[in-house]
Amino acid sequence: MMGSIYERATGVLVWLGEDLNSDAKRAFELIEINDYHGDGYKTDEESVWYEWPSPPSSDESFLDPSRWKHLQALSQLPWFTRVWVLQEVGVAQTAVAYWGQSSLKFGHIVECFSLISHNPCFGHLITTYGNFFNDIVDPWEAICCTYDNKRTWRNECPHLRFYVNHPERQFLIVLWVGTRFTASVPHDYIYAHLGHPSARRADGEEFIKVDYSKSLGNLYLDVAERLIAQAQGILIPSAVYNTGNNNTTEPSWVPRWHQASEIGMIARMPGDDRCYNASLSESTEPKTSLTTGPEGGTRLLTRGIIFDMVKLSSVALDRDNTRCKD
Repeated sequence: MMGSIYERATGVLVWLGEDLNSDAKRAFELIEINDYHGDGYKTDEESVWYEWPSPPSSDESFLDPSRWKHLQALSQLPWFTRVWVLQEVGVAQTAVAYWGQSSLKFGHIVECFSLISHNPCFGHLITTYGNFFNDIVDPWEAICCTYDNKRTWRNECPHLRFYVNHPERQFLIVLWVGTRFTASVPHDYIYAHLGHPSARRADGEEFIKVDYSKSLGNLYLDVAERLIAQAQGILIPSAVYNTGNNNTTEPSWVPRWHQASEIGMIARMPGDDRCYNASLSESTEPKTSLTTGPEGGTRLLTRGIIFDMVKLSSVALDRDNTRCKD
């Protein structure tokens, strides 16, 4: 319901909060400067990666790291940590951000962080201020930018426009990225994403019905079973993060989406041909199914190939060698 309300609205106004340290004006000015330098960035219909133009000369104030502390302050505002805002802005036709007395089109904020994060020529900023660019970019590109509404603020941004025609995203990845956010109740780590197109079933039925009276363990098990039905089962163990202190009744292979974790992909994403496939055959693709264990409960069965020996390995890539030289 909430997704329909925000999608039908003429525009969405985003209140980021009070500008307590006078960062807003400087941060928004820097974003607008970045938009100017980003006009030369080019992409194509098949890839979001860019043909990077020459970066601004080193003597320009644009590259002064001290100016970027205002963008860091922007990225640390509590608004960016709330799980429900991804849908509220993701389905909006237009969105304007207000921070104290300053305002800016929301798409320009995401565009700026995205361009800086992807361009290796700005690695010194990440070195100075940490990886706060990716803290914004990763979740907003993975979820907010992959709603399939065609009337969207993303059309206003050359870089983000790519996602309007390429909104594909696996629901398991949406759920995993969503673990970085905060929710008032753990159930919302599922329910806040049900408006995302990846949550739609092929038969048109709801992925799962909203029911806050359902126990968290049963909810997570139901979600895992539906992901397996969508052929995403082999990816489920990638999102499992068990601390050993979980007083839960669901099986150990069921992800607990209220626990933030780093995902370690143990299989290729369906349809992703960028990863090397050593099998050279679809017949050896891992398959998953569910069965009942001898003592009750649900077990996850999967098939794969075990490598007992690694004879040759490549040299690890040195990140410093992949960056633009000063």
